[in-house]
Amino acid sequence: MTTRMNYLRANREPDRAQIGKIILLVFVVVAIYLWGSQTASLVDRILSFVIYPFIKIDRAIGAPIDQTLNFFIQQNHLAEENERLKGENDRLKVLLLNKIDLAKANADLRNLATERVAKYKPIIAKVLAKPNQLPYDILLLDIGTNQARELKVGQLIFLNQNTILGQIAYVSSNLTKAKLYSTSGETIPVVIGDKKVPAVAGGQGNGNFSLSLPRGVVIKVGDLVKTSLIGDYLLGTVSKIYNDPNNPFQKIIFKSPINLAELVWVEIPNP
Repeated sequence: MTTRMNYLRANREPDRAQIGKIILLVFVVVAIYLWGSQTASLVDRILSFVIYPFIKIDRAIGAPIDQTLNFFIQQNHLAEENERLKGENDRLKVLLLNKIDLAKANADLRNLATERVAKYKPIIAKVLAKPNQLPYDILLLDIGTNQARELKVGQLIFLNQNTILGQIAYVSSNLTKAKLYSTSGETIPVVIGDKKVPAVAGGQGNGNFSLSLPRGVVIKVGDLVKTSLIGDYLLGTVSKIYNDPNNPFQKIIFKSPINLAELVWVEIPNP
């Protein structure tokens, strides 16, 4: 009998536990049903309660951080702009200094040119006879010591200040003879071209000259030929170049820059 009662009591206890679980489940379902419409707002409130302090902190320090970052970015841009302006300023200073130096150099050159012209003051002589009228490369000039006491044998004769023709060979009271460097048989040291190749030119008559150079020396038509020992004066320009494969030298012909038949006036530097 006792055994039976114990069995029944043991069986009732699990039933009571099951009933309690069912009641709790029903209560939860009812609560969810009744409060379901408020669940979302409740979750939002909970999340807001948890997250709000972080939002507040971000708002409190976020703006200063952005401002700080913007400040450093602006400072970096300003530094770069300052470096660019400094470089531009240095470049302009160099240009200004170069312009000042160039202006000074030009002024010095103008002063030198003015002084040279002032000192030059050549004697101007008219050509009475020319090589095509005389048997040799001689110029007959209409001036002598009566007109210019400074005239003497050996003075240079120019077409202009930089182009040389020859030198005085004879002076009388009213007449002067000038011998041209192009006179046949006359020789004169010269330099040719931009590289100033040295050579000795020989007169060929009537303003023409010739000279020889090794074939390896590069000379071209149009190169200027200038005097060397008596000054850096233009004597002529290269007009022809002859190359013979059997000859180790090339023959160069050059002539005076003016047709002597058209010569009217010459200049004689005043010593």
